[in-house]
Amino acid sequence: MAQIDTLPQLMGRLDHICRLINHDQDTKESQWYEPWDLVLNWLRVKTDLRLTIAPQFMISRPYYAGNASEDYSMTADTSASSDSDTNEQMQVKDQYRIPDFSVFFASGDYPTRSLPVIAEIKPYQNILGDEPDAIFMAMEFTRTQLQEQVYFAFDTYTLMDDIYVLCIIGWHWDLLKFERRSNRLPSGKYAGDIQSKGKGKGKGRRVGAVYDHDFNPRHMLNSQRNDFSDDFKRGWNTAMRSIGCITNF
Repeated sequence: MAQIDTLPQLMGRLDHICRLINHDQDTKESQWYEPWDLVLNWLRVKTDLRLTIAPQFMISRPYYAGNASEDYSMTADTSASSDSDTNEQMQVKDQYRIPDFSVFFASGDYPTRSLPVIAEIKPYQNILGDEPDAIFMAMEFTRTQLQEQVYFAFDTYTLMDDIYVLCIIGWHWDLLKFERRSNRLPSGKYAGDIQSKGKGKGKGRRVGAVYDHDFNPRHMLNSQRNDFSDDFKRGWNTAMRSIGCITNF
């Protein structure tokens, strides 16, 4: 496969992929990984080589089973518990979430790398209705999933105060900014991790998050399909500026 070095080459490759899947009324999520992998890695090169793109990266965190409510009951790996955990000793188990793509940033300003952007992809299925309504409703269906991923990310990457989520439906996108809200429960069901390690009883601080606007889906490309849309460029640049990256994208 020829290397993609120029914007026209990228647009040509995306157009080819579009011709393969654009008219499929029942596309699978995996079909959309290829074009968005191309897009995210193009953005990485054009933005900052300290960025890395990690597909299907597992964001995990421990919780304490003896003190867990239903908020912490999903996707738990119970194999980590020990038969010797008795006398009300807390059993440490793992929860995890796996975004489709995680955009990491390694900077000297942080002791560890940060996670400024999460990308979650869903297929476009026009059985949901006319195109604008179908795309909007598909994004709405992802809301709880996106919130869960952000809560996990805030618990894991504790130096991050803002995380951007790139919600993708086929060729359409929206970028939500989530802000950390400590000591407040968010509106979603899953509200962060128990912080009181080993104390056995009593819940510690929960990490909440709020997002900055409701969904506003737009096409990734401009009307001529020869460049990214101005809105997409503006959204990406805003997310990158939040971590100190200056981009000419």
